[in-house]
Amino acid sequence: MRNLILILAVFFSLSIFSQNSSDSDFIPIDSAKFVATYSLTYKLDSLNLDNIRNQEMWLFLGKNTSYFVSKSYHLDMQALSKLKTHAEVQLWIDKTSRNYKPRSNYFIYKNYPKGKITFIQHTLDGTFKYEETLDAIHWELTQDTATIGGYHSQKAICDFGGRRWTAWFCAGIPFNDGPYKFNGLPGFIVKIYDSRNHYVFELISIEVADPDLMITIRDKSYIETTKQKYLRAREAMRDGILNIIRQRSSGDDASQQRAAKRWASRNNYVELK
Repeated sequence: MRNLILILAVFFSLSIFSQNSSDSDFIPIDSAKFVATYSLTYKLDSLNLDNIRNQEMWLFLGKNTSYFVSKSYHLDMQALSKLKTHAEVQLWIDKTSRNYKPRSNYFIYKNYPKGKITFIQHTLDGTFKYEETLDAIHWELTQDTATIGGYHSQKAICDFGGRRWTAWFCAGIPFNDGPYKFNGLPGFIVKIYDSRNHYVFELISIEVADPDLMITIRDKSYIETTKQKYLRAREAMRDGILNIIRQRSSGDDASQQRAAKRWASRNNYVELK
């Protein structure tokens, strides 16, 4: 059986490519003023906490809207959007899959539409999209302060997605924003982590964006849904991947067993509920 990562890369890449591959299919919604880079350290398998993963995430900050995405995934999608034929896509997949590393393939827009968080993710069943209220997170501010990554920061706590989160925010950075869906503090989140340190987002840098950098959204048909229905679809996607593995391999295939174990371990998402 071909490596599972390559199979998924082929699926997701060809799926996105087949939808369209032109920059004109992206609608500009805001001009990016700053780009914040976060490190994300996480444990995707709650039964194997020694398996620690890392990736870099980008938060594009506009005047009215922000956009959160995996850095490597964003760059890959930019590269794919410039390819014109399936042969070019296949060549790109063959080349990049050799050094492929798992990355998040969701996008999060804050205050788009106004007062909402828009969450978008590609799955085997299509591209899901749902909205939440922007001010749904209720923060408890503390008097604790510390210097985090060189920034004078204040501590805040919240409960979100089935986890207890501790955030450190810098009032000197004039954005009430942060990684993932986190927002609403009187300053910019420079570090946030859950009580078990399964997910840790930490600011690496914040830089002025290129003058022509736009925050965009793809103009396409989405599966409009609710968060609850999306979470059910997410589990169905994992089951679907396992079915693909079983269909492509014999019962005693060692690669099948490794792949099945790998995907069964995806049980510890940012939001548990």
